[in-house]
Amino acid sequence: CAASVEMPRAIDQCPLNSSDDEEAEDFVSRCMGWRAPIIPVMIAALVVALVSPLLVRQGWPWQGPPKQPLRILFVGNSFTYGPPVFNSNIMNNLPLMFKFVSESLGEPVLQQEDTIGGCSVYVHRPSMNAEGKNCSDPQHKCIAAHSKYVNISLGCSVAEDIKWFDFESPCPQAFTRADHGAWDVVVLQDHSALPSIPSANRAMFLPSVTEFGQVLRQKGKGLKYRFGEPVLASFMTWSYYQGTPEATKCPGNGGNPGCYPLKSLDEYADCKASSEWYNQTSTHPCQAYALARGYAESLRNGAQVL
Repeated sequence: CAASVEMPRAIDQCPLNSSDDEEAEDFVSRCMGWRAPIIPVMIAALVVALVSPLLVRQGWPWQGPPKQPLRILFVGNSFTYGPPVFNSNIMNNLPLMFKFVSESLGEPVLQQEDTIGGCSVYVHRPSMNAEGKNCSDPQHKCIAAHSKYVNISLGCSVAEDIKWFDFESPCPQAFTRADHGAWDVVVLQDHSALPSIPSANRAMFLPSVTEFGQVLRQKGKGLKYRFGEPVLASFMTWSYYQGTPEATKCPGNGGNPGCYPLKSLDEYADCKASSEWYNQTSTHPCQAYALARGYAESLRNGAQVL
């Protein structure tokens, strides 16, 4: 969020979650409440955050020799590879749209994605997805991952109890392989409800951000980057139009329970025994507020851009 805006009155009525992060609270207070069409806005925001510094330094339109492409990896789920266009199966693919918008501004992009629907960032971690696993060996507890966009010859794999659809790109090994060269930017996006659950955020998302950041910077020592160093970005997703459904009052598992190996999101939220989490996320503004607080905490755990 670049502009300071007043936090809407609706958010003033939201129950606080258990976060004690004052910096996260200050960020949310300044940045919540600005509304516009979601897909164009999030693409524009991401392009402005990552591309505009280059335009300011180099001038635009660019006059000179061809520039090296920005190398960016998107790690997430359907909020990254979708959602579908209204009443259609055509996906609003964020990585591809980012490429189109960036290149329309004269900034070439090499993008890749590692996406599994309904999943958490936790199961994409490099420590959980070592290269060269033999998934025919039961001891490795993995399954060879392939889809319309990931050829089986690439040798990608995921944990054995994770499932995916053919229009997804399941390849956690893409992060450490860096096929286009060292990543300039890696974007992390988690389950649509997980960051709004403080205990799940602390157990799964924030440690994952820390691990990705440590590996990214360790592998990048001595290499050249567009921004002087590799950038880890946390992609804060939008809330649902009607908040958490009253019929369920629980976050669910995105239809992919294998993506939550520690315990389920319903257990983290304790939603069967308590309505506390539901009360914090039952409306669109309150759910947005809870998500923003959770994602903002990633800035203190290794993310440099939100």
